[in-house]
Amino acid sequence: TLPDKLIFETVEMKDYVETFLEKNKNQSLILTSYRELPSGSEITKSASKKNNKTVTFWGSFERMHGLDTILDSAIILGDRYHFILIGDGSYYENIKKRVSNEQITNVELTGYLANDSTKKNNLYTYIVNADICLGTFSNTRKNNLVIPGKVVEAFLFKKPVITADTIYMRNNCYDSAYLVEPDSPQDLSRSIELLANDRSKIESIITNSQKYYKLNHTKDYFYKNLIKFLEIN
Repeated sequence: TLPDKLIFETVEMKDYVETFLEKNKNQSLILTSYRELPSGSEITKSASKKNNKTVTFWGSFERMHGLDTILDSAIILGDRYHFILIGDGSYYENIKKRVSNEQITNVELTGYLANDSTKKNNLYTYIVNADICLGTFSNTRKNNLVIPGKVVEAFLFKKPVITADTIYMRNNCYDSAYLVEPDSPQDLSRSIELLANDRSKIESIITNSQKYYKLNHTKDYFYKNLIKFLEIN
């Protein structure tokens, strides 16, 4: 039995669920999640920077996020690029072992960092100081139907982001990020190199991502559409 009302994060997710269930749900809402800048985030801009380009990933360490693809691209690019991987999760030990056993010297694992801008060592400091942010890189069904939260957070901080060319990204914000072939360290490493050295492309991506963010992920958008849906239906 389906509930009276359904809220889907994306049109792609709605289409998939309705096809899977072989039922259409008239009383439904498409409502993407919102993200806000943390209070006091301006203090995070004082972190020291390395001379080489910094490429940053954050979030749960799960296989579906394509962390092995990120490590393989780090190996290809070498020490000209400093990769920072932030977070923990079920796949963390696998990544830690690879970094140690394969002596991947340009990858730094920080472990979990709080998203609390009042703390000296926090997630936002690393995002602010990243040259390029990374999304997810697998070709799983879930990854194709949603926009990763870390991608939205990169948009929020006006950072260029590289992520997999998925159904959602292609349909909704293909020009707001640099899209790469899923599960391809070769394409990811090539794209990092190209984007890091193309200031005009970076500026174009940031401009487009701001337009997309303001239309789809603000707190005002979220509450206004949710309240309207609940009142009308």
